Amino acid sequence: MVATPRRFQAIVTDLTMPGLTGEELIEQCRAAAPNLPAVIITGYGADALKNLPRCVMIAKPFKGDDLVRALAGLLGRNNPS
Repeated sequence: MVATPRRFQAIVTDLTMPGLTGEELIEQCRAAAPNLPAVIITGYGADALKNLPRCVMIAKPFKGDDLVRALAGLLGRNNPS
């Protein structure tokens, strides 16, 4: 666990990881930084994700541009470069 999640502008995580889920990671980080946006990457359907605010899901496989667009949308940058 990162001791200072406020240092980051966003979280990018997989939904399924050994010992911790992406949702658990987001919830732990948001205990210190409640408005931290997040992208969850998954090979499962959207119904696998709880309704987390400021969180988007990207399905595997995905392209780098998909991640850029998701982060830009979460961070309020409509024209990513």
